[in-house]
Amino acid sequence: GICFVTPLYFKGLHDNEYLAAFISACSEVPGILASSWLVDRLGRKKTLILMYIICGIATALLSLDSYLPFAGLVTAAVISRGSAMGAIMSLYLYTPEVYPTEIRNVALGMGSAVSRVAGIITSYLSFRSGSITNATTA
Repeated sequence: GICFVTPLYFKGLHDNEYLAAFISACSEVPGILASSWLVDRLGRKKTLILMYIICGIATALLSLDSYLPFAGLVTAAVISRGSAMGAIMSLYLYTPEVYPTEIRNVALGMGSAVSRVAGIITSYLSFRSGSITNATTA
């Protein structure tokens, strides 16, 4: 979710949203590197919890747009996206140890199908502003 919201969020602030989206997209690489380092030090489960906590705090900071400067908001978006990607990487390491292969395959297939359908529905709902013609241009 945060990966798709940040470009629209920065566009609403009337600054260079392309630069902000590029910087926050590049932040996923350090998030993966930090997560892989933490997995060796803390373990998979603690790294997963820590990354989700950091992501939640950084995402909450994005709601303070009237109090934080643009650079602070970009920093919060960078931390949020990096920690979200690190959490997902930790999750991919953690789940094979917890669930058998059959359950993982069914869950992955169902999750992928639901997320694709939800992505299609969300694009119509998010750009809808009173008429269906705006939704078809999304």
